[in-house]
Amino acid sequence: MNLNYRKSLFFVFFILTVLNVQFLAAQAENQFLAPQENKQPEVDTQKKYELFQWDFKFFGGLILSFKDESAIISYGITDSMKEAIMSYKNSSAAYKSYEKKKIAGNIMLWGGMAMICSVLFMPLYSERGINDAVFDNSTKIAAGLVCGGFVMEFIGALLSSSSQENLFNAVKLYNRHKLYD
Repeated sequence: MNLNYRKSLFFVFFILTVLNVQFLAAQAENQFLAPQENKQPEVDTQKKYELFQWDFKFFGGLILSFKDESAIISYGITDSMKEAIMSYKNSSAAYKSYEKKKIAGNIMLWGGMAMICSVLFMPLYSERGINDAVFDNSTKIAAGLVCGGFVMEFIGALLSSSSQENLFNAVKLYNRHKLYD
């Protein structure tokens, strides 16, 4: 075998081993060093029925379940889920923050898509002929719109995906209120 191939193979296995050791150490820390945090409170069946539950499907993504309803997080949650989360002050504030970030992210995402699609309606040819199109102002404007559109889409995707953390917090706060009330 080639020496560089052996080195890269060793490096990959070394990184995987380090990551596995870190995972096992974190798992051991959660189980043995702080058992009071992992202890689940005793919950009757009625209270458990009123808690939010998370699920993940490979092609569906994150799914939030509440009572008899399920919602894919990418598409939003149902009105009854929203009403339940809004019933407590802390979870309501986290949910409002989630909505603001998600709306801003969607505006940026779709605005970037509109910038990219607007190039389709611009004349990308020069008045002197198609060979001079590279140096024409409309081509430079179109290139700027496409680049700006991609940047806006990237920022919008980051904002939209980071908004889910606020939804996680809202659901966590709601479940804590339900468990300890």
